[in-house]
Formats: sequence, structure tokens, C-alpha cells
Amino acid sequence: MLEKLKFSILIAFHIVFKISTKKKGMSSLELSSEFELRQKTCWSFKLKIQQAMKSSLNYPLTGTIHVDEFMVGGPEEDKRGRSKGLKKLIVLAVEVLDDGVGRAYAEVIEHSSANELGAFLRKYISKEATIITDKWRGYSPLKKSFRI
Repeated sequence: MLEKLKFSILIAFHIVFKISTKKKGMSSLELSSEFELRQKTCWSFKLKIQQAMKSSLNYPLTGTIHVDEFMVGGPEEDKRGRSKGLKKLIVLAVEVLDDGVGRAYAEVIEHSSANELGAFLRKYISKEATIITDKWRGYSPLKKSFRI
């Protein structure tokens, strides 16, 4: 990722820091103006950073895992409770450590059914992990396959 850079390694580390700590990241145009680099250079380096930060899925969550599903999006007219509308349904798994929180995975799902929740759990969580949920009925059929 850092070979054949067209700018100093110090700037490269600064860009990685900016992208990883800003809540919504930074566009290549913002990076370009801040670091006085070409936009295409910033775009290609940002792409390399994102690929490096992507999970390999080789290390599933272990130990005690809290899993919950929730809606993201503000209130909408004529929509109540779990009615989706324009909202997105998210499932989140957080690894609990002795001294706080470890890694976490989240994914947008269409329905909070056992099929979709099971696919998420198989993808991100170890079979040996202890899973704590909010007792949503979509988790009930998964008790045979996971330690819920």
C-alpha cells in the first residue's frame, strides 16, 4: 500500500489518520485540497486504505457477544414501530471484553428473520461464542446452531 507513493510517507500516515478518525470519512476532493495533491492521487490512495481496512473475516468474534437489530432513520409519517418505510434495518454484533468493548460488525438486512440473522451470525461470530440477544423471536430457531 505504501510502495510507489507520489507523496511523502508522513502525508500518507496523516491521510490514513484523517480517513479513519472522521465520522463520515473524507472525500478525495477534501483530501486533495487539504494536502495539495491531485484528486486522482487521493482517490486511488483512499481506495487502497479502504481495501486494507476491510475485514478478512478470518477472525470471527469470540467470547461474549451482544447482538441486536435496530432501525436507522428518523420518524416518518404514517409509519409506526418496525414499519420500515425509508428506514434501514441494521444488525450489530459487539464483542465484550473484560476491560470494555472489542471488535464489532454491523450489516444492513432486509428482515429480522432467522434466515437473515443466522447468515449474519455465521459470517461474523465463532460457533463457540456466547451470544446475548434481546430475545427477539427471530433468534429462537438459531438456538440449535449457536449458544444463544
